[in-house]
Amino acid sequence: MYYEIGEIRTKFITIDGFNFRVKGTKTQFGVFVEIMDRYENLIDSVEINDEDIGFQLSQEIFEQAIYNWIENNTNESDRIMNRVMQW
Repeated sequence: MYYEIGEIRTKFITIDGFNFRVKGTKTQFGVFVEIMDRYENLIDSVEINDEDIGFQLSQEIFEQAIYNWIENNTNESDRIMNRVMQW
């Protein structure tokens, strides 16, 4: 096995100019994935046990959770600032 059970990997992703942290922990039967904001507040989490359907479904759930977070935790000025920073 490449990853040990309990091993944690993190990375940052950017969606619509907002940064989020993805944290994956290998479990005995899959991977426990958490999505957090830049202050490491949990947005959503799920354990993925299936490489195909489980992964796709989880990705859709996370995308919706992130867009809900953006809608509920930002204002128009935040979104304008992100667009300016993308110039």
